[in-house]
Amino acid sequence: KNGGDDLDKRKEFEDLLNNVKALERPVFYKVNNKTDGEDILQAVYLAAFSKFDTLSNKDKFKPWIIAIAGNKINDFYRGKAKELELPLDE
Repeated sequence: KNGGDDLDKRKEFEDLLNNVKALERPVFYKVNNKTDGEDILQAVYLAAFSKFDTLSNKDKFKPWIIAIAGNKINDFYRGKAKELELPLDE
């Protein structure tokens, strides 16, 4: 029923995302591992697309998605810290 709306949303999102090419460099720089960086970028794109309707001012897309990327990088390192805290089986 709203397939056209979804297509429009996706097209608008992709157009805005194409203007934020600078997103990959800081993610790979902070993570320093290509595979982890790609996983984080995928999580950023998924989170941003799922919350895209909540962004009322599309002019704010770039700082908005960069903030999401920062949060995902923090989540990644929080997860790594938890892995290191796990007690070893004796």
